[in-house]
Amino acid sequence: MATETTSSYTANAFKKAIALITGANKGIGFETARQLGKQGIFVLIGARDKIRGEEAVKKLKDEKINAKFL
Repeated sequence: MATETTSSYTANAFKKAIALITGANKGIGFETARQLGKQGIFVLIGARDKIRGEEAVKKLKDEKINAKFL
């Protein structure tokens, strides 16, 4: 079981960062987007399937993560 820690430095270091993650509608790509988003990074979701990409963004937004599908 993984534990999560966020230092105040980490929380503030990425306030203006943007990450583009391809294949982020599922699996490792989605979890990467989720973890980066939880650190305050704006996440751009890239996926071949528009519906699945938009569903991934909705899931992230439900967790208060700032994300957008491209």
